[in-house]
Amino acid sequence: MNKNCYYFLIVFILLITGNISGQNYSSHQTIIPAGTSFDFGSGNQDVTDKYFSQEKYSGTLSYSIITWFNQQADSLEEEKQKIARVISSVIGWAKDKNLDLFYSSIAQDEDYISVTPGKRVIKHFEDVKQNVPFWMSPEFKYVRHELKDLEIKFSRCGEVAWFFCILDDINIYKGEPASWENTRWTGVVEKRDGKWVVVQQHFSFASE
Repeated sequence: MNKNCYYFLIVFILLITGNISGQNYSSHQTIIPAGTSFDFGSGNQDVTDKYFSQEKYSGTLSYSIITWFNQQADSLEEEKQKIARVISSVIGWAKDKNLDLFYSSIAQDEDYISVTPGKRVIKHFEDVKQNVPFWMSPEFKYVRHELKDLEIKFSRCGEVAWFFCILDDINIYKGEPASWENTRWTGVVEKRDGKWVVVQQHFSFASE
């Protein structure tokens, strides 16, 4: 192997391992909501081979780096817990008939849509208020509710998420059961002004 080949091999190894001086990088870093950083770019490299000569080698090297951030993953788990509490509050507010809790858990505008197994579809926040007299009636009594198999998935931007669970919503109205059991519940939540709210939701029963 001639002397020029040795020079090329040494320069190549130094560029790959990063043991170089005079680095000048152009970098583009993106934080992915799932707790991953993807960094890519290019840099000008200046290398001096001190073993064979003092000749300086220059070149451009493209690179990409993928890094996992535990802190980002922990933050994502915290957001999931916040969303879970909001979803639960959409039903659980009835325990103490806390309307403020209910209203703060849903989008209070024309974006709100709620589809139930019945014929009526609630398309705006103002439509929600039509059901308030029924819920607030002393004859409507909350018993318990449970969200089973709750799954929450985030969009790439991290400001929107969708969920699925099996809902048990157990109540009594005029002494008779008024419950939804093993109800399939799906929906979309959005982070607005730092708080998660349910924007759309759909309830259904599995056909026999």
